Amino acid sequence: MIGNFSRARHIWMDKLPPHLQQALRKKMKILHLKDKDILLQQGGHPEGIYELQEGRIKAYVTASDGKQVSLNIFSPRVLLGEANVLTDTPFAQSAQAMGDTLLGFLSTACFNEMREKHPEIDKVLLQNFSHKLIWMNDYMISVATKDLEARLAGRLCRLLMRDKSVDEATMDQSHVLDCTQEDLAELIGTTRQSINKVLRAWEEEGIVGSQYRSLVVNDLARLESIAEGR
Repeated sequence: MIGNFSRARHIWMDKLPPHLQQALRKKMKILHLKDKDILLQQGGHPEGIYELQEGRIKAYVTASDGKQVSLNIFSPRVLLGEANVLTDTPFAQSAQAMGDTLLGFLSTACFNEMREKHPEIDKVLLQNFSHKLIWMNDYMISVATKDLEARLAGRLCRLLMRDKSVDEATMDQSHVLDCTQEDLAELIGTTRQSINKVLRAWEEEGIVGSQYRSLVVNDLARLESIAEGR
C-alpha cells in the first residue's frame, strides 16, 4: 500500500486547472543556476516564488558555529518560497543548487495579482499547507520515536513518493533515487557510516541496490513496512 507517504508528493500547482497552470507559468522568468549557486539565503526577504523545473535544490540551515545542516532535497515540480511570500517573513533556511538547475520565478506582485484574480489559488494553497503540516507532524513523531532504520526507510519512501510517479501499479518496480549516502546521512542527522551499515543489510535482503551516486529501491512495500514498524 502507498499509505501516508503519498502526501509527500502533493504539489499545489498540480491541483489547479490546466489553463491556470499555464497562465502562472507564462508569467514566470526562467532562471539558470550552476552547482552550489544560492537560490534562497537564510534570513533573506522573499521576492517571489520559484518552481523547480530541472535539477535539484538542497535546503539547509547554518548554525551559529557555522555548521550546515541539510533539511531536504527538492526535485522538479516542487515550488519554493510561497509561504514566505504569503506571510512576508524572512527565509528560515537557505537553498542551494545541486548541479545545473532550471527554475521558473514569479514575482510577489505577479503572484498576488493572480491570487486576486483567481481565488481558487488560495484554496489550493490552503490544502497544500495542510499537507505540509501533516508531513511535519509525521516527521517529528518519527524523529522522537523511531530508530535509525525506520527513519531512513521513511525518508526514502517520502523522497520516492515526491520525486517519482509511484502508485499501486508501480509499487513492485525498481525506482532510482539520485542521492548519495552523504545526502541521506545529512537528511537523517547521522553519519555516512551508519547509513552505509543499514543499506548494506538491506542490499543483502534485496530491498535496495546501488548505482554511482544513486540508490535503487527494489522493494518499496518492504521499505514502507520497516518505516511503519511492521
